[in-house]
Amino acid sequence: MKRLTNYSNGDRLTLELPRLPTSANAIWRSCVAARGRKVYSYRSEEYRAWLRRVEAEILARGVRIPDDWPFVDVELILTPPNRRDVDVDNRFKALFDALTAARFWRDDSLVADVRASLTEPVKGGRTLVYFELRETKYQKYQALETE
Repeated sequence: MKRLTNYSNGDRLTLELPRLPTSANAIWRSCVAARGRKVYSYRSEEYRAWLRRVEAEILARGVRIPDDWPFVDVELILTPPNRRDVDVDNRFKALFDALTAARFWRDDSLVADVRASLTEPVKGGRTLVYFELRETKYQKYQALETE
């Protein structure tokens, strides 16, 4: 995979993915073994299919976050396929785990800040993800001013 080189604080990388990330509520499925004695959990087919699509897209792009980037800010633009309600915060886990599985980055512990927004629906849906290099993980705390 191609590595980004000669980067500096504020450098930005964009990744477009098919569809919306699978909801965290749809990642795991359970089944009960004989006589109800043991419960097994496994990844749902929907989630596994989405993981394969993400990995294929990342391999096709041939880009990854360099191992020496200290931290990243992540911005997600979620475009649903229809007007049904989308629980935005349920999309982070699936997306970040997929990026880790596809070796796009070391681990989602690189994420220092994450933001997400929804746009008007389009057929099939899509996800735009912006990654921005960040030198430090923590920002200086600034209390809200009160009058």
